Amino acid sequence: MAPANTSQMMPDPALLRLGDFIAAHADEIVRRTERVWESSILLFAELDDEQRAQIRELAVQTLFVWNQRLRQDPSYARQVHELGQQWGEQAARWSLHIYSFTRALELLIQTLWEYIAETYPMAQLSPAAVFFIGRLRDQVIENISVPLLSVYLQQREVAMAQTHFTLDSPLTLPGRSLLLELRNRLLADRDRVLPAWVESVRRSTRTTESMETLLAQRGGQLLDLLLSLLQSPTPETGAASLSTVRQIGLDSAQAGVSFREMFHALQQLRPILWESVYEIYRFEQYWHPAEFIEALARLHLLLDLFSEGIGQAYLRQKEMIIQEQAEALHRRDLSLAREILEGLLPRRSLSFSTMEIGATWLPSREIGGDFYDIFELDDGDIMLLIGDVSGKGISAALLVSMVKYVLKANAPYHRSPASLFRVANRLFYTDMGPELFVTAFAARYTPATGRLVYSSAGHDPGYLCRVNARSRAIPLPSQGPALGIFPEITLKDRRVMLNAHDVVFLYTDGLVNVRCGDELRMELGDLCELVHQYRTLPAPTMVQRIVDEMTTACEATDDITALALKRCAGGACD
Repeated sequence: MAPANTSQMMPDPALLRLGDFIAAHADEIVRRTERVWESSILLFAELDDEQRAQIRELAVQTLFVWNQRLRQDPSYARQVHELGQQWGEQAARWSLHIYSFTRALELLIQTLWEYIAETYPMAQLSPAAVFFIGRLRDQVIENISVPLLSVYLQQREVAMAQTHFTLDSPLTLPGRSLLLELRNRLLADRDRVLPAWVESVRRSTRTTESMETLLAQRGGQLLDLLLSLLQSPTPETGAASLSTVRQIGLDSAQAGVSFREMFHALQQLRPILWESVYEIYRFEQYWHPAEFIEALARLHLLLDLFSEGIGQAYLRQKEMIIQEQAEALHRRDLSLAREILEGLLPRRSLSFSTMEIGATWLPSREIGGDFYDIFELDDGDIMLLIGDVSGKGISAALLVSMVKYVLKANAPYHRSPASLFRVANRLFYTDMGPELFVTAFAARYTPATGRLVYSSAGHDPGYLCRVNARSRAIPLPSQGPALGIFPEITLKDRRVMLNAHDVVFLYTDGLVNVRCGDELRMELGDLCELVHQYRTLPAPTMVQRIVDEMTTACEATDDITALALKRCAGGACD
């Protein structure tokens, strides 16, 4: 059965009210943020009026997306990705460093949080709601930052490939000499420079233990790379440095260190380098001021390239980590869904004195919503149920548990399978989402007489095989709609009498949807022939043979469930 989207759980009503509050005060929050930007970073000093209006619009859209996440809106993932791309495009287009934009984004969310704390009646929020909001603060920033960095770094990659981390032209010879002198000074003072850098990072705000550990392990290597490039600015040393820098980016992502932290750490190295260059220029006056500025600019470029090389590798690794986490979560959900569905299968052995029962349940890779049940009623009749719910994974497993409970709990009160389905349909229509539905086949079998009363709700037809018949199996057709789609449905019961060794075969659509390449393994007519061919076998063997025939060397794209009932001769089985 084709999967259907599950309904989104409604958020806490208190969170919905908070969302309305944020939407109503978005303009005021953005105005506060603009004042914070002007006092905290140089972003606005570099922008004209048109650019200010554009980033103001980005801020409004960010609040809107934050509100979507608060409301658990299903369009959040798409919207936040597109918004992150817009932030990245603006950063690249305006030739401002990426840090200005990530910092602006961080300050926006911080201002939003402070505004809520100051002006919103927090007593209306439960502790769980406050915790949820707190998690959103970093989550939304992270969700925007990944596409932001991706777009920005993609547009910078061409420039990086052209420079190759070298100090080639148009740097003048005096400028290069100044940088070589800087290299010699730093090499001589390496034992002082590295600890000073680490301490500067440690004293800065929001430095994590992971960042300190990574810097202690890799900081010396970064400094050595810089010294190597200052001494020998060739394409070969540039390529080797780029490879190492990217490896550091991978390490930072694996260690849980954010790109912002790595960028901030490199920023702390700049004042140390500027001071050393200035000391050379100040006490050795044979350099022209223009050469001094030229050397500083090239050194600044090198550090930018370092941070961008780390950023590219970090982003790729982060995307891999996110993908691996998503796949692990998906595998866990499928495993849990399988455990739930297995727990819903009949627990006792399917054996009765007057008939044989064979059944199999083969979940697909994605775990659908197949189910079956066989149980004895108080009057001695046997109830057979088989069905398929819409959806995949956990949602389908939970829906199966509800469907089986409703059908099994109401079965003793309805001698008519059609009546049972009509009652269940009303409950499903009320309690299930509009996109969810159930196909099912129910049969009530009386062992003493061989009478089988059945009804089908949108399910695949079953088959009746007469043991002595030479013709094909007789289809037991479906006459009604699936359950849960309409508030009221019309279904009818049908009756057949089973003679000794007659077989009833039921299945879900996964059995006839098995594919070999682009072709269906068999058509319905082929399944009918198989049922007729194996009708003389014991019911468990018959079911297994049919399923094996249908699935050998082919791929099952959906769950497969099959069920066979065979009446024994003389009222008792051998």
